[in-house]
Amino acid sequence: VYLIDWKPPTAADKYVSFDDYVNCYIDDCVNTVLKKTKVDKLTLHGYCMGATMSTMYTTLHQEKVRNLAVIAPVVDTEKDTTVIGNLAKNMDVNKMVNIIGNLPAEQLYACYSALKPFKQGVNKYFNLVQNIDNDQFVGNFLRIEKWLYDTPPIAGETFRQWIGDIYQKNLFVKNELKLGSELIDLSRIKVPLLNIVADEDHLVSPQCSAPLNDVVSSTDKRLMRFHTGHVGLIASLYSQNNVLPKVGQWLKARSQ
Repeated sequence: VYLIDWKPPTAADKYVSFDDYVNCYIDDCVNTVLKKTKVDKLTLHGYCMGATMSTMYTTLHQEKVRNLAVIAPVVDTEKDTTVIGNLAKNMDVNKMVNIIGNLPAEQLYACYSALKPFKQGVNKYFNLVQNIDNDQFVGNFLRIEKWLYDTPPIAGETFRQWIGDIYQKNLFVKNELKLGSELIDLSRIKVPLLNIVADEDHLVSPQCSAPLNDVVSSTDKRLMRFHTGHVGLIASLYSQNNVLPKVGQWLKARSQ
């Protein structure tokens, strides 16, 4: 298993776009893994924005992808029912990027926390105090906190496209999004697809993610739904006990 470690964008990366991330950075990583492991194809797995970028990559470089597994991808934003989706659709993203450049990590975390102020700001610490003698609870709490506070900034031009082209214009699911001179056409995808969503996701609603299965041309495709939230899909005991084992079974059956 190889993990892409995204370095925080600097001021010099303000103009880095999805084209750079998908056709340069991800493609370089894929080529390196293929060369090192001496295989022709690999399974691409992404979460949230990474899931959307993994899907973009697969439409353009399908000859290098064996399977596509995505968790909570942003796909059809017209069907998104979250507060964050509503904020994105009413944001003057051009003015924001022109003024601040890259979107700071602190601003992202503050926005996410404000969506559930009592649960994220008060209740979770009450729960910690009540379970302070439970080593497993405390360990899991600290791991999730570390993961939450490790949110990287977003390159300015990438954020402009994320909000303007995907959330506000919904170009991704309409097959009208361009990366450089190349059009993203989701119907090109024919590889096995696993799409994982959370019924209680308050950042990317399942109604936003699920349409991916309807627009791809894959004959082997599956939608898995879990009774948890956005973070719970990947960073929780629930994920370890319920989500990841099923993902592993799906991948094992298609990776021989």
